[in-house]
Amino acid sequence: MKKFLKIVGGLFALIIVAVGLVFFFSADMANEVDSFFNEIKAGRYQQALTHTSKNFQSTVSEEGLKIAFPQTRFTKFSSTSFANREMNADGTGKLSGKVEFSDGSSMAIEVRLIKENDQWKIDHISLPASGITQGEGAKGPTAAVPKETAIDSKAIKKAVSQVMTAFAQGVQSRDFSALYALTADIFKAKYPDSKVFNRSFEKFRKRKINWHAVETMEPVISKTERLEGPVVKVYGYMPTTPEQLGFVLRFISSGDAPRLLGIEVFSTVETDEPKN
Repeated sequence: MKKFLKIVGGLFALIIVAVGLVFFFSADMANEVDSFFNEIKAGRYQQALTHTSKNFQSTVSEEGLKIAFPQTRFTKFSSTSFANREMNADGTGKLSGKVEFSDGSSMAIEVRLIKENDQWKIDHISLPASGITQGEGAKGPTAAVPKETAIDSKAIKKAVSQVMTAFAQGVQSRDFSALYALTADIFKAKYPDSKVFNRSFEKFRKRKINWHAVETMEPVISKTERLEGPVVKVYGYMPTTPEQLGFVLRFISSGDAPRLLGIEVFSTVETDEPKN
C-alpha cells in the first residue's frame, strides 16, 4: 500500500511539474495578448496590430479592429487569465480563458497564436460569449470582427433621412452638432467635435440645392452593401432641385439604431452613384 501511495504521489508530482512547465513556457504567449489589449485600452490600435500575425493583418484593418474592440468598452481592460494553454511543436499555440475588466465584468476568450520570426503573434481571437467572432478557428487563421446581422432596410432608410436632414440643417446654420450627434463612438473618438464638418462642408452653402426641402424628402437609395462586420455602405441621393444632393454613407450597427461612421456628399444633375 505504501509503495502504491509513493507511485501515485510521484505521478501527482510529475503532473504538477508538467503543468508548471506549460505555464512557464506559455508566458510569452500570454504576455503578447496582454500587450495587445493594453494597446487597445490606450487607443493605440495601429500598435495593437503589431502584436498580430501577417495573416491577421491581411484580413483586419485598423478600422475593423476598432469595430471589434471599441475603446468605450476596452478602456476598462484590466487583465487576462488563461486556465487552458496549448503549445505545439509546429510553432502554434492556443490560450483559453477570460478577459477581465475594472468594472468587475469579464468575457470568455480564446486566442490562437503562431510564431513569426521566433516571436509569438496573435493569429485569431474569438470572444464567443459576446458573439463577435467571424469564421472558424479550426479551419485556419481568421480575424475577430463583429458578427454580421441582417441589413434592416427600414432602419437604414430612417438613419439616412436623419443624417441628410441634419446635414442640410448644418449647411444652413453652419452648426453641425446635430449631425455629429448621429455619429458612432468610433467616429467621435477620432474627431472630438463637430468642427470637422464645418471645415469639410462649408463649400456646400454655394450649391444650388433646396436645403429646406431635404427635411421632408424621402432619400433615394440606389445600393446598399455590407463591408466589415456590421458596417454598411449606402449609396443614393436626395431629389433636390435644381441640383441633386448625392451621398455615400457608412453606418455601423450600434444598439437599436445604425450610427454614422462616414459621410461623403456631392451635388450633381445626374442620379448616378459615384465611381469607387
